[in-house]
Amino acid sequence: MASVTSSASIWQGYRCQNFVLHGRDCILVRPDASMRSNPWIWRTEFFGAFAALDLTLLKVGFHVAYIDVQHMYGAPIAMRYIDGFYERTVSGL
Repeated sequence: MASVTSSASIWQGYRCQNFVLHGRDCILVRPDASMRSNPWIWRTEFFGAFAALDLTLLKVGFHVAYIDVQHMYGAPIAMRYIDGFYERTVSGL
């Protein structure tokens, strides 16, 4: 598995982790309290551009996950990057 350096920060008052995985910028913003089902919303472009929606979802317990796969438009490599992000994050980044 690729080595990942993670840094903690705050986005709009929420804890987040910033890291690079396989050369792609990644951000995971955590809600103050997760919903029981632990839902996520994915952003693959324009992180922060729709902050009102992301903030509403964070408030009710969603995680906001961003990985830069701009201009890949659902290509198989983009899906592998997203799968790698998910695997790395749920295994305790």
